[in-house]
Amino acid sequence: EEFGGNAQLFGYLVFAFSLGTFMGAVYTARLARHGGHHLRVTGALLAVALTIVAVAPVLPVAFAGLWLLGGAGASFIIGAQSRLQLAVEDEMTTRVMALYSVAFTGSKPIGGIIAGLVIDVSGSRAALALGAVMAGTATWVYSLDRRRRDRTRAQTLPSKDVALEPNIDL
Repeated sequence: EEFGGNAQLFGYLVFAFSLGTFMGAVYTARLARHGGHHLRVTGALLAVALTIVAVAPVLPVAFAGLWLLGGAGASFIIGAQSRLQLAVEDEMTTRVMALYSVAFTGSKPIGGIIAGLVIDVSGSRAALALGAVMAGTATWVYSLDRRRRDRTRAQTLPSKDVALEPNIDL
């Protein structure tokens, strides 16, 4: 509707998003680690991609934004799931992943209602911009928390100048 297209144009837009999703999934599958840095980068890319799509003045920019959105979204979801699975004890993995699935899928109806209200009032670009703000804010808060935890961890580690006594049981 924003670009005056029809069902065929919508199909092309979905294809751009899907191609990005596939490429993001393949890229992420090749990574050895899905640490905090990966989540910060892909979270920031989500915010950037949503912004690009929200303000896209012409169709090629929208295609590029949707491609990036698909790739960043797939990579973020895979990274978050992998990190969560590896962070919990083996006997708790099933329970934690069940709770994650409930939270992940359970938030969609609420988000859908909010997005629908924003679209009705301000249009689809405003809903995409709101998503960009939310993704950017969540990434920023996560980054602040990671920095705080890294600083706390660095303060609790012994200094390099202190010689540690070997732990020898006789």
